[in-house]
Amino acid sequence: MNRAFADYPIPIHVTDKYLENRFRRAGVDPELSYGLFEEDRLYGMLVSSFDNGICNFLIAGIDPVKRGNGMLREMFHRAFEEIPEDYSLQVEVLKQNERAIHIYSSLGFGIERSYVLLKGPTHGNGTCTTAPLSKENAKNLEPRFRPSFENTLSALLRDGGFNLLRSNNGYLVMTPSGSVAQIGGNPEDILAAAPDMDIAFGNLDEKDTELISYLERSGFKQYASQFEMHMERRPHTVFKSTALS
Repeated sequence: MNRAFADYPIPIHVTDKYLENRFRRAGVDPELSYGLFEEDRLYGMLVSSFDNGICNFLIAGIDPVKRGNGMLREMFHRAFEEIPEDYSLQVEVLKQNERAIHIYSSLGFGIERSYVLLKGPTHGNGTCTTAPLSKENAKNLEPRFRPSFENTLSALLRDGGFNLLRSNNGYLVMTPSGSVAQIGGNPEDILAAAPDMDIAFGNLDEKDTELISYLERSGFKQYASQFEMHMERRPHTVFKSTALS
């Protein structure tokens, strides 16, 4: 599968451990996920994850040697037929991936939200409290914006690898290596109290201009941007499909 992402705008290397962790966090259903095989060789996959009434297509990729033959569309059509209609559908896609955006738009997905991804230093003093994220300490968290699919509390709790960092007037939910999934309260307060380290914010809602402007003034740089695209289901919609080979 790494061939399918060899030309991806953000470097990615798919390993068994990577897939195991992401599948657990996202709530993947293997029975409603699809692969393109030829002579026992995997050339593409469409991985479906489910939470809170949404089916999120976590991974959608085709080996370059098989692109241009409608195989990705075929897998989506198969998914449309088999995924229960009470789930809305969504996919996240990098803004520079114009080919994928064109395919998703032609399938019926529309842009719902825009995200930016930023990374930079905290320059913090380490005075915040830190504890593993749990159902108990997550009860009253109020993020600044509605989290993306893989950054909801249910997803982060399934992952099991996130910590909750608290200051007097803010919080971060992030991994020990600095991958931030949620931020709440006053960003200046929590970043000043966080450990002095480089961190990366994934999927900050572009509508939170106050937060993004503060981070950029503090030395954070954008390293990617992406769309969240949605499709609401139409009852009894049927797509023509043939079996994947």
